[in-house]
Amino acid sequence: MSEPRPADHAPNLPERITILIVDDQNDAHQLIELSIKHIELHGSQIQLLHAYNRRKAQQILHEGASIHLALLDARMPGGPGGDGHWLIPTLLERQILVIPFTIFDDDASTMQEVLGVPPLAKWAAPEEIGRHLAAAIAQRFSEGFTLHTGPWLAFLAREETVAPDDSLEAPSPDTLDLSPSEIAVLLCEADDKTPEVMTQELGLSSSTVYGYRSRLMGKLGVTTNPALRRWARQHYRALEQLAGKRGT
Repeated sequence: MSEPRPADHAPNLPERITILIVDDQNDAHQLIELSIKHIELHGSQIQLLHAYNRRKAQQILHEGASIHLALLDARMPGGPGGDGHWLIPTLLERQILVIPFTIFDDDASTMQEVLGVPPLAKWAAPEEIGRHLAAAIAQRFSEGFTLHTGPWLAFLAREETVAPDDSLEAPSPDTLDLSPSEIAVLLCEADDKTPEVMTQELGLSSSTVYGYRSRLMGKLGVTTNPALRRWARQHYRALEQLAGKRGT
């Protein structure tokens, strides 16, 4: 086994360095846990925070944890390469260094170009990932380190990415005639679950799931699935309460 690699040229490290991992695959989280054993931090310790979907990541950020780096899966359904673009400006505003954690594809290349941070390959050995993270830690704590949201927001504007959650002018859940199955589909949408996962968890056919989505978009007056998901995230608590009342 290779010796731990020091985080060279990283002055004034805090006692605890916190890394947020946003990835829907448990193997990715385990790989990072193995990789940090190959980093020597001269007295500092690394704390990992785990989010398996964007809603959990948002919850962690809302709780106010002091996070220094974030590893984001650009290929996660609804992730940073799609409807999940909203998460990156939030991270940058909090001076959290964002590292694409994925295979090398168009999404990762775009993130690297705009964010200026090399992607972290999921197939790499723990030792290699440890070296990558050591360099990222050194970058994050280098003198004069600062992040700006401007380039990423400009990219979103060019791509006509979906608007922020609070921009939707859709009715609240308690004003809609939602069936138990429709509520269940909306909760799955809020958790960024794909239609394939929904069919397994809800015991519905694929055509039924797509039919529910179509009807729900009609009830909300939206025309895209990203907009439907944003609304579901925005009203998640209310949907949970409705599910409890109706035994969903």
